[in-house]
Amino acid sequence: MKNKSGFTVVELLIVLLFMGILAAMTINISMRSRHRWALRNTAREITSIFYQAKQLASRENSPVLVDFAADEYVLYASRGGAWERLRGEKYGEKLTVSKTPNDSSGFAISPSGFLLNPNTNAIYGMQTIVVTAPHYSDFDTITINIYPYGGVRVQKDFK
Repeated sequence: MKNKSGFTVVELLIVLLFMGILAAMTINISMRSRHRWALRNTAREITSIFYQAKQLASRENSPVLVDFAADEYVLYASRGGAWERLRGEKYGEKLTVSKTPNDSSGFAISPSGFLLNPNTNAIYGMQTIVVTAPHYSDFDTITINIYPYGGVRVQKDFK
């Protein structure tokens, strides 16, 4: 009798089936995680721009405005009594960002680190920014609370 070497067609099909199942599971996990990565990155960018605004306000000894538009957040510096745009970042795809209270789209940061109403320069209350990403029939959210004295608290709620 001869020694056979190699694989049968059935063995090759079983291996290909297992590889296909493994690939499908990996793609599903990465697609599900992609929105969470975008959610985390946007939350990091928002907290980062807040800290950059605090440092800029302290360094230049003038207020800095962080504005939340429909599709981006923008950093403004007070120069000569007017707000000068410094930089802005677009939100990630399929993300929604909302801010409460809704009385204005942004807030200013004083040189001492307090939150100010950009229209009246009065000290603002706590600002809450909610970043939301779809996750199947539900939503993953990250809530960023910015306190009047300049503290930040980030809470994640993943489904």
